[in-house]
Amino acid sequence: MQIRRVEITNFRGIKSLTWLPRGGVNLVLGSGDSGKSSVLDAISLVLSPQPSQAALETDYRNLDSSQPFQIKLVLGHLSDEFLARVYPAPLWGWDSQPGVLRSGPDEENGIESVALLEVEGNSDLELQHRILQPGNDPRPLSVPARIAAGLWSVNTNRAPDAQLRMSRGSLLERALGRDRMRAPAVAAMQGTADTLQIPEEVSKVLERLAIRPKDAGIDIKELALSLIPSGGQSPVQLLALAARSGDGQVPLASFGRGSQQIAMVTLATAEVHDAPIAVMWRLLGDSWRVMARLL
Repeated sequence: MQIRRVEITNFRGIKSLTWLPRGGVNLVLGSGDSGKSSVLDAISLVLSPQPSQAALETDYRNLDSSQPFQIKLVLGHLSDEFLARVYPAPLWGWDSQPGVLRSGPDEENGIESVALLEVEGNSDLELQHRILQPGNDPRPLSVPARIAAGLWSVNTNRAPDAQLRMSRGSLLERALGRDRMRAPAVAAMQGTADTLQIPEEVSKVLERLAIRPKDAGIDIKELALSLIPSGGQSPVQLLALAARSGDGQVPLASFGRGSQQIAMVTLATAEVHDAPIAVMWRLLGDSWRVMARLL
């Protein structure tokens, strides 16, 4: 899936913005406090996998929550999984030459089938996720539908620990799949298994993922999963990506910040070709060079 158009109104410092991303890699460049992060945060907010999330007062322009903010995404190249999650799919048409949304698709004349998604922050600081329909009222946009859109969000300055654990919507969850590891995690926590039993398909993914950090210069011989205790978490959410050595396992989240950033970038780029909507913030130094080489 690919983003055809981004529309932002009254979000943070942005009064009104329309952006038509091109295919491939798009770089958002600008001086400090020019709105770069706000644009990327806006995209991530529309497709957020979090089931319940409140808006922040700082998300509203001039801190005025009486003026709702809206963020709309036009998504093209729709996946079968996404279409199944929003069935019957309310399809619009996208005329790429003028960059205009039509009331319906016409593939024979080059009008692509697209979906129009929206998130609105209302005056009660509530976020309302919707899928808009041509000529009809909007429908709620479910969490499974947002996950099916396939966003990979890599913010190297925020909560790397969450991204390298089996948290909801994390990079690790997207790479390995929560359902694959749910039963093994429960068995290990309850003591019905001597050790954490990794399914064969997950082991193959870990082997493939381990190649990328090596290529990026991180001294990791093998990747593994470890159960890291944390209060209030389900067993599967305790799983964390770790580097295995002769002395045991070390969670990647305990590595230095630079290595954490590179691990997050390599984890995302390993799977990004299957889910091409990837948003990456502030890639500095080695992280930037790694992403450029791996994409």
